[in-house]
Amino acid sequence: MKDGSGMSNPWKKQVGGEHYKKYAIQPTEYAEKNKLSFAEGCIVKYVTRWRDKGGVEDLKKIIHYAEILIDLAQDVEPAENYYLTDNAALQEYWKNTKKDLTK
Repeated sequence: MKDGSGMSNPWKKQVGGEHYKKYAIQPTEYAEKNKLSFAEGCIVKYVTRWRDKGGVEDLKKIIHYAEILIDLAQDVEPAENYYLTDNAALQEYWKNTKKDLTK
């Protein structure tokens, strides 16, 4: 399928394997349509593919990204957590808190 520019539809292809093509929606499309943060999108990606590609290593990555989200959520009031799924709001939050992530 071409979009008029001579390029094929990027949502219909996969580079580097076939492990997402059997699903009704690819993780990237799901994350974009639901306005997920990077970490949330990674969780969707790894939980979708772990049986077909990464195995236990992908499950460990899910835990790692969940721990990052927990760390982010613990520093804000519950009502503010909703806004941390928006990347612009997340960047503004970090600018204002100046939290050192290396500790």
